[in-house]
Amino acid sequence: MREIKFRAWNIKHGMSTPDQMRHDGLVLTFDGRVLFDNYADESLRWEIMQYTGLNGKNGVCVYEDDIVTAKTNIHPACDVRGKVVFEDGEYLVEQDDCTFPMCSFAVIDRLSIEVIGNVHQDSHLLDNP
Repeated sequence: MREIKFRAWNIKHGMSTPDQMRHDGLVLTFDGRVLFDNYADESLRWEIMQYTGLNGKNGVCVYEDDIVTAKTNIHPACDVRGKVVFEDGEYLVEQDDCTFPMCSFAVIDRLSIEVIGNVHQDSHLLDNP
């Protein structure tokens, strides 16, 4: 069974990893709200990202909204750089108008998946070179 964990992003507080969330007193409620010191401040919008269950290069956990590169080792045209999304019951890498199932990269070589940033802090990485 895969580990279930989350991280949270807020423009004011930045990224909070699961350990930081516990340390900082952030609590994720069942309805998707984040409580800070047991106080729900609706003016603070938190983006919640779930762990995909995959670790990429160097053991880095892959979360929703991460920007990843994934190499297929099949053909260079299949190499992908995009945002991790959860859609229709599976994690996908979204590149431009195409999506690629994360499991296809994991099956081929999960160490080919590399987290290079996230959409909140590194959105420029999604721009076409």
